[in-house]
Amino acid sequence: MRFLPSVLRRQLSGAEFDAKLGQWVCCLAGVVILPLSVVALVRHPGSRSDFFVGLGVAFVLALLLLMLGMLVRRIDLLKLPARARWAEYLGDLACLGVMIGGIRFVATLGGSPAQVTLGILVVGSLSLAVLVFGMLTTVARALRT
Repeated sequence: MRFLPSVLRRQLSGAEFDAKLGQWVCCLAGVVILPLSVVALVRHPGSRSDFFVGLGVAFVLALLLLMLGMLVRRIDLLKLPARARWAEYLGDLACLGVMIGGIRFVATLGGSPAQVTLGILVVGSLSLAVLVFGMLTTVARALRT
């Protein structure tokens, strides 16, 4: 029964390295996702509205990834015990559920390739928004006490 808490507390090395690595990976993903989604939207031609909505959703996804990087660093520096991070863990599970359910739903819609790309971008944005909300809740609760 002590396996899960010990895994959740485990770190690669010093806390500073883990915080910086998480921040840099999320920030790099936030910067890279925008050009990659533009390439995907250009390769799967759809209407102009599909392209511009996809561009807007990709921008939101990039901002959420950048926000996630900042929150990862902030939560690691707060040194919270595992019990105080229940909202973050609940957000992780909800994010995974939204992502799996959304991808399965997009796969059954049977739209054009541009619409499927747009659907995947929307599902990614929604799941990251749930994840960021859980992390923001953890930070707000820690700063309140």
